[in-house]
Amino acid sequence: MESPAVQFIQLATATLQASSSPPNMLFTTAKFTALLLAIAASAQASVTPRVSTATIPQIHLPEPYEELAPLSVTFYDDVNYTGRAYSPAAVPSQCFTLSGDWLDRPESVVIGAGYSCWFYVYANCVNAAAGPYTGSVASLPSNLYNNIHSLYCVKN
Repeated sequence: MESPAVQFIQLATATLQASSSPPNMLFTTAKFTALLLAIAASAQASVTPRVSTATIPQIHLPEPYEELAPLSVTFYDDVNYTGRAYSPAAVPSQCFTLSGDWLDRPESVVIGAGYSCWFYVYANCVNAAAGPYTGSVASLPSNLYNNIHSLYCVKN
């Protein structure tokens, strides 16, 4: 099957041959019109959207946020979460000893959701532990107040 532009050129040529107008003028107009139609037809074909046959990938949603949340422990050197803050790079199920300038300094603590922590008055999580603690502790109990050296946290 011929394109609409080719059909138009054939029709214009037949009309020209049957016309009584001066042949050069009518033939030039017909060729020009055919050219415009051919351009329009090719432009129309190029903007025709194509339907993709590719399959849509399945989206796998992550587990609940608590499953992905990293361990977060923030100590404060004053009660009620005030004063300077320190968030050690603690890892779940591993002992962590506080940095030298934070030994015997914490007075309050916030533990991220989904974790429980034990606190020790000695480095390297030795001797008796106090805990488990979860959530926020606005004022540490007297045995830990300004007396924490290390901690051990686990996922609940």
